[in-house]
Amino acid sequence: MVQLLLSKTLEGLKSGFYSPEVAKVDIRMSIKKIIVAALVLSAANYASAATQTWDFVNGSGSGIENDNAHGLGTGSYIDMTVGGVEVVISAWSSTEAVNCNVSDCSYDSDPGISRAELKKYSGGLGAINNDEVNDSPNHAFDSRISYNPSNPDEQYIDFDMMLLEFDTEVELTEIDIDWYGGDSDMIVLNYAGSGNGGIPFGATDTWSGLLNEGWNFVGENMDVSTTNNAIVANSFESKYWLVGVYNPAIGNYGTNYGGNDAVKIAGVVTKTTDPSTQVPEPATYALVLMGLIAAFRRKS
Repeated sequence: MVQLLLSKTLEGLKSGFYSPEVAKVDIRMSIKKIIVAALVLSAANYASAATQTWDFVNGSGSGIENDNAHGLGTGSYIDMTVGGVEVVISAWSSTEAVNCNVSDCSYDSDPGISRAELKKYSGGLGAINNDEVNDSPNHAFDSRISYNPSNPDEQYIDFDMMLLEFDTEVELTEIDIDWYGGDSDMIVLNYAGSGNGGIPFGATDTWSGLLNEGWNFVGENMDVSTTNNAIVANSFESKYWLVGVYNPAIGNYGTNYGGNDAVKIAGVVTKTTDPSTQVPEPATYALVLMGLIAAFRRKS
């Protein structure tokens, strides 16, 4: 439609069929029609976005499996599909002994990332890491102090995260929790690097170190409610997402807000966009209009 409008005006100018005065009017009308066309195309593009609502508790395929699959190594995970989009969910925590920087060691004595056991409860998904036992609130995604049952003097503050690995790029828009203990501050990261399956981090990595390895800090949600979903703002599409309790090594609120959070994640909401319906950038229209105006000036 836009190309047709422009070509008609250019043909009229070249052939002399249009006088300069008529061409001016025609250009103005073409510009108006182009703007309307852009708005229509934008609306069509918006309508092509699909939303997926993921129910980790009662949704189809939300049963926990335990084997070596999806490049994650042996462990528990959930593999489910909604609206033609597949996600593999696993649990990870900072329980690996590695050399750490001061910001990590100040609150977590073994901040290396390692696999945790994914658990499912009526209130949502939780995680039991290598420093914890299966009790409340430690069986949630948490940062509460853990005690070694055989040696109560051993205490750990670990930060649990859920890894969401999608088979296509999605935008994470909402997080749903149905239980929390103590506090419910949360944090979100996504991955901008390349990857087609497997784990986009290693056992020697720390949560804070991921920011130098292709991961982006998306945002934090403080005091997440069980009655209203947490809104994830200003995110972009990615195949990999990390969602978990607030971590002072990444977030903006410091250590005073870390170490007392525990949540069970009941679901998320994502959005996908069909790339074939993307509208041209505004700069494209600007270039076309500049060419039209230049052609008119040459003719006049």
